[in-house]
Amino acid sequence: MNFFRLFCFTVTLCLMGVSGVSAQDAPTDSLGELAARSDFYVGAAVSIPLLRNDAVYAETLARQFNMVTPENVMKMETLQPERGRFDFSQGDTLVNFAEAHGMRVRGHTLVWHNQLPRWLTSGTFSRDEAIQLLHDHIYTVLGHYKGRIAV
Repeated sequence: MNFFRLFCFTVTLCLMGVSGVSAQDAPTDSLGELAARSDFYVGAAVSIPLLRNDAVYAETLARQFNMVTPENVMKMETLQPERGRFDFSQGDTLVNFAEAHGMRVRGHTLVWHNQLPRWLTSGTFSRDEAIQLLHDHIYTVLGHYKGRIAV
């Protein structure tokens, strides 16, 4: 958490220099508010366990940022832990939090080689089967979050 606060402070100082805000004015404006006035997005990768269990973490995210990025909850191993069984609960927690606080969600990432489910990496699929599995995964995720993910 100390690194998180240090990071927020550092970015705030940088934005104050960009926006011309003096140090005396800084306490009244959040990082997210300063960014929004400059048509700029500032975000953080979000840990769902911290979001759910650490009120200071959640409050800091809501107050200081205007965009969030899912740290791991929208990666394939989390969203589809078993072939054909999707679990959107953690991703929905993040998206619902962002919507409740007027934040954008940056989509990250539909398929990534380091966090694939075991059923996929240990399976023996033909090229066509693998393409179909990835197609089905991507389109299911896109359909579930349609209109709720900004970029």
